[in-house]
Amino acid sequence: MSLEEEIIEDLGRPIMESAPALEATIFETGVDLTAMQMIQHILLPMIDAQKGTIVKLARHIDELKNEQQSS
Repeated sequence: MSLEEEIIEDLGRPIMESAPALEATIFETGVDLTAMQMIQHILLPMIDAQKGTIVKLARHIDELKNEQQSS
């Protein structure tokens, strides 16, 4: 797994863990939308939209790692 994929997975984990609480909150509003639908249609696309930033972050981490190893 690449560093970018690991970062994306790390970002997604808290979202998936919060699904039961999110579903309860949505249910209280009376909106017919499950937490998984909200995650799939709103939250995961938000993470996906950040992939360019995540790639830059991973590259920066790799550069810092290389600098520290060469020191």
